[in-house]
Amino acid sequence: MACIGDIYYDRKDGKNAYFWYLEAALGGNVAGMFNLAYFYHTGFYVKQDHAKALGYFHDLYLRGVEDPEFFAGYDWLFTECCFNLGVCYEYGYGCDVSYEDAEFFYYEGYCNSDGFCATNLGRMYALGLGRETDFEKAFYYYCKGAELGDPTGYLDVGYCYEVGQGVEQNLEMAKDYYREGAERGSEKAAELLANLEKGISNVSDSE
Repeated sequence: MACIGDIYYDRKDGKNAYFWYLEAALGGNVAGMFNLAYFYHTGFYVKQDHAKALGYFHDLYLRGVEDPEFFAGYDWLFTECCFNLGVCYEYGYGCDVSYEDAEFFYYEGYCNSDGFCATNLGRMYALGLGRETDFEKAFYYYCKGAELGDPTGYLDVGYCYEVGQGVEQNLEMAKDYYREGAERGSEKAAELLANLEKGISNVSDSE
């Protein structure tokens, strides 16, 4: 049923996509439940409701913890749930802000090889969210995010090298990471790379 929902979603037919995702979710289908959460989280077709989205993400996460086979064939959706739960708790979407919970879910995602979660962990250390600022740990997690393929991870590692934040300054390394981030789709990395190659510092642009 979720596959039918995908067909309608690709056609931008939110009404029928929602119907089939709901049918799939009621039957306990992972993809159906996740897509319903996505609809409520983004407000696509339905009225945006972060609390409902949070509930679906939590339910999915708990089912995955209780039964590792629950996400069979949809492994990436487990880390997507972790990422979205982290975002909800970090920004207070459908709940009170809780940096402790945000860190927990980002770390869960990172431990399951999600680069976006690793990069967000780094940002929490860099900004001192729920803790003292720690640029060395921020750099560590940015590197992990990059290793796991997150374009923003490459951007952030590049910036750390450019300004010497959490690591010794190295402009050539900064260029390399900006370049890799740009090649992976980060427009910001492309912009900072262009500036650096022209001899223009990005410090005021990014801080």
